[in-house]
Amino acid sequence: MIGKAATPRCFRNTDVSRLPVMWRHNKKAWMTSALFTEWVQLFNQRMRRAR
Repeated sequence: MIGKAATPRCFRNTDVSRLPVMWRHNKKAWMTSALFTEWVQLFNQRMRRAR
């Protein structure tokens, strides 16, 4: 998931790293090439482990 804030108000008392999704943020909450590359690499690692 991509949002504008590093720690949104709704996650105030929550450790964002423990969420069942990957939380990233940037100024406009857009998917950037850097975020996409990071996601693809993580996805690839998970698929390799699932073999």
